Amino acid sequence: MLWMWIAAGLLLLWAGISYGMTRKMFRNMCCRWQEEPKTEEWYLERLRGTPIEDRIPQARAGMDWLRNTPHEEVWMQSRDGLMLYGRLYRNEHWNGKVALLFHGYQSCVAHDFHTSVRHYDKLGFHLLVVDQRAHGKSEGKYICFGAKERLDAVDWCKEMMRRFGEDVPILLSGLSMGATTVLMAAGVPELPANVRGIVADCGFVQAYEEFRHVLKIRFHLPAFPMLLLCDRICLHRAGYSIRKHTTLQALAQSNLPVLLYHGTADRFVPPDNAVRMKDALGGRAELILVEGATHGLSWTVDEDRCAAALTRFTERIFGTDAK
Repeated sequence: MLWMWIAAGLLLLWAGISYGMTRKMFRNMCCRWQEEPKTEEWYLERLRGTPIEDRIPQARAGMDWLRNTPHEEVWMQSRDGLMLYGRLYRNEHWNGKVALLFHGYQSCVAHDFHTSVRHYDKLGFHLLVVDQRAHGKSEGKYICFGAKERLDAVDWCKEMMRRFGEDVPILLSGLSMGATTVLMAAGVPELPANVRGIVADCGFVQAYEEFRHVLKIRFHLPAFPMLLLCDRICLHRAGYSIRKHTTLQALAQSNLPVLLYHGTADRFVPPDNAVRMKDALGGRAELILVEGATHGLSWTVDEDRCAAALTRFTERIFGTDAK
């Protein structure tokens, strides 16, 4: 009998420790970042001493463009009552189309689109750059890894239609969690037909898979039972499941063409995520694998190739008037 009591005690201890660690993981990974936002200079310093240090001037120029180019502040209420924020950049040589840019996890557009944003501008798009829920000026306590952000993306499309006409063509673009956001939006039945294509840079297929990967490479911890507990906490506290939604399921419900970027040296979101999506989409997708690029830095490593792919993609889905 003694060994049964010991085993039961150890099991309870293990369960208690696992639950405590899971609650901490939920606070750290699924809630709005409580630290001061990372500055542009902090981001640029990360590039120093790396093989792409010479790209710092281009990155700084993109950040300066976002900061100094005249823009309008745009607000929209989400379906669950949050006030969401974006900045609208109207192109002086507008091509009649709008591109919506969605940043990644605990990041912002200045960090994620510093190199690519001026190429969208050169192509003639009006640009809406969004602060995702629980980031920047947008309200929200919980980060939902695409589960609720996908609906926000759909509603931002509708807001652009309200401003620029019911027939305005739209391009959705995202990086990391922003890529997952726009890919999952493809599976929302009410996504307007105005959306003609999706650009997704280093997105993950499913939050559960990404959590499991991060637990393994960063903390050397097993997925069970922490992710099972985390999923229950997410359901109870934030109203979403990290297991329910996947980009593969969403894309199977859509016929939209997709341009995928991914760095071959990405350890945070392995490039296998993009390869799986490309395989599932077949001819509807083009995959640009950038040799040696780490997470979110494909454009920074090989700007010319990424820009050429974007131009080619937009000309294909919009016609040559997309410049």
